Amino acid sequence: MTLVDIYENEVKPRIDYSSELSDLSPIKTAPDRYKLLCPNCGKKEAFLYTNTGIIECNRKNNCSYRTSFLAYKNGGDYPRGQDYVKAIKGMGERYGIVIDSEKSHEFIKRYEKKQSDQQILTKLWDYFRSILPNSRGAQYLESRNFPVDQKRFGMYPKTEELKRWINEQKIDLNRCQNLGLIRGDFEGRLVGDWKTKDNEICNFWARSLDGKEPKYLRLKGHAELRQDYPQGSESIKSDQIICVEGHLDVVASNLSGLSNVVGCGTATVPDKAFQTLKPKEVILCLDNDQAGQDGTYRFIEKHRNDDLRVFVAKIPYDDCKDLADVYEKYGKEAVQEFFQEEKLIHGMTFIADHILQKSKGDEWNSYTKEQALSELITFHEKVAVKNSWKLTEFFWTRVSEALELSTEEVNEIAESIESKKKKEQIQEQAKKELNSALNLFKEGNVDEGAKLVETFNSEVQGQLTSENTLQELLKPSSEEDVIKEFQGLSDNVDTGYKISEDIAIQFPAGAISAIVAPTGHGKTRALINFSLGVLEKNPDKSVYFFTYEENKSAITSLFLNTYINEELSKNNRRSIKHYFKNIEDKEEAFKYFINGKTIPIDEGTEQTLENYFLERKKQFFKELIDSGRLNIVYSEYDAQELCQIILNLREKREDLGLVCIDYIQLLDDSIEKEKRSSRQEELKSICLKLKNCAVETGLPIVVAGQFNREVTKKDQMHPTKIGEAGDIERIANLILGIFDKRFDKSKENKIYIEVLKGREIGAGHNTSLNYNGNTGKIEMPEFSGLGTL
Repeated sequence: MTLVDIYENEVKPRIDYSSELSDLSPIKTAPDRYKLLCPNCGKKEAFLYTNTGIIECNRKNNCSYRTSFLAYKNGGDYPRGQDYVKAIKGMGERYGIVIDSEKSHEFIKRYEKKQSDQQILTKLWDYFRSILPNSRGAQYLESRNFPVDQKRFGMYPKTEELKRWINEQKIDLNRCQNLGLIRGDFEGRLVGDWKTKDNEICNFWARSLDGKEPKYLRLKGHAELRQDYPQGSESIKSDQIICVEGHLDVVASNLSGLSNVVGCGTATVPDKAFQTLKPKEVILCLDNDQAGQDGTYRFIEKHRNDDLRVFVAKIPYDDCKDLADVYEKYGKEAVQEFFQEEKLIHGMTFIADHILQKSKGDEWNSYTKEQALSELITFHEKVAVKNSWKLTEFFWTRVSEALELSTEEVNEIAESIESKKKKEQIQEQAKKELNSALNLFKEGNVDEGAKLVETFNSEVQGQLTSENTLQELLKPSSEEDVIKEFQGLSDNVDTGYKISEDIAIQFPAGAISAIVAPTGHGKTRALINFSLGVLEKNPDKSVYFFTYEENKSAITSLFLNTYINEELSKNNRRSIKHYFKNIEDKEEAFKYFINGKTIPIDEGTEQTLENYFLERKKQFFKELIDSGRLNIVYSEYDAQELCQIILNLREKREDLGLVCIDYIQLLDDSIEKEKRSSRQEELKSICLKLKNCAVETGLPIVVAGQFNREVTKKDQMHPTKIGEAGDIERIANLILGIFDKRFDKSKENKIYIEVLKGREIGAGHNTSLNYNGNTGKIEMPEFSGLGTL
């Protein structure tokens, strides 16, 4: 076992990332993932993926920080050679794994050999580049409108000249021959280097200039010269890649301003190369010939069930075989044009076109249409149910246009296939579950076996529900149904706050309410105050608070601060955080609390600030947290998962009275992400899912949201100015606009609240409530004791 194997198989699984990266405040959000502070931008939007060891900031348009765990621990640079040995040995010792000197010596020996080979490759590449000017290679490049760029191109000399130069430079000729660098068939060819993601040369490619076949050659496979990296790997900075065929195609793409382009050297995207880069989106632009079309089809067909977005950029010029031809004949603007988003073809649309074109022949007739439909159906049957939406939206839409089928005919075909697939899926699942149940019965676990059968039966019924929906719709409604639906709704929940004497702030049951504010104006604080108000006014209810912005401990401390509602220091939030971090040392824990302050308890009775805090803290955790009445959940659930969790909670907890989500613009919808063309479209889908969830559960669901940046005054607040998520205006029953008046001309310590939409109470009502920015407490002037629990 090598040192690398020891790290991957023995050390890595034992690493305590919470301890190793404590300076980045990591939170484990999944078995193989931590959320942490980005070392570059400082935002808590970076993730560590333990399976790959990569730390990556999620703010890709603003930060794009990416490094490895080992590089971060080494101060920024990935440890190599002796530094790698030292890093792995040190980490191994921390986790009780002793690495012997022999393994370290072997690693250093291999590393030094690799470095020596890298020096040889670099020197040869410099030599190839130096002889490019005034060569046939330079003339060839100029004839195709490519710059004679010595950073990108070189020229391979005659082998005797190369050997003579190697000897003059005192380079090991035998090693060059062992690496396959002395190649007679490379003579007189244009050459380019081929690098790994670590920017190390791993190969050379050579293109013939006189029509000699094969057009491209590369060095044969060696352990020292890996083939796993397609050309251009060193430039990949994103999870989106553009795949082209030839090496000149990569250069042409780069010269045209395209980034993240890799060349496969063939019409088949190599599996190893794909696994190495691990992209989430691929744009294919292989050669404009039959081989290229077939290669594109094979790739999409192979990855039809992966969580991968695939698009095709089709070369629109008949006189151009590849991207290099387009660049040569029409320039970089032409290359850029067919990579524009609206010009890209979805992978499933390409598959449909490919099958249709192959089946059509000279013209469509009844036979060719039948053959096409047969192959189209066969392909559909191989696509997983989770990806069937791609077929509906892109695949069958194109089929409908080409074969002049009505929407009804296409839908009937697709639904028939999906129904068949679901039944086959259920049958297969039934075999496994029943076998498991039978084994339990044989072992005497009758109750467990019966429970397994019951659970499976329930799941099957759920899967078949959609097929029975039409029958339900055909049933006439009745007064009894209406009564039953009303009785199934939760009551509107009272927050204890009022807009006026006649209008209370209540969140309607079975509907969405929204609390919206400009950035930094207290949307989260308002949500916290309303939640505490609900808990006080409704002692038989519980609240679930899903936070997407801050971690659980941060939100819990905000709730505690508002619950206590006392000036602990000049910065309550910092003081409470410091208290919990130093709770074992009482003196240090209360370091930032106001020294000597007392709190009047009863007439003539006072309590020290520290004791008052401890008593109220104990009461907060006992009555709200430990009792399960207030449940704070740091969430990375997407919209679909969140809605399912709310449905499950509704079934399990009869006391559930309110669900809060902070905040909607951070909510993701991974199921819809590929399908939707913009973030606005995605948020529209999220809004509809939440609305349906509220209706189905009968619960009041409250989402926080942000106005866009043009809202800088309270009279500019309007539902249509909710950032990216204007659909909230349509689906919400109640929208409250929040504005911190400390930021307007009045500089008052008040929160302005306006009803921007109210189906039950009407819009336009407003009030200003007292607000303490340090404690986070919002209070009604005439009911100052309200909400103190």
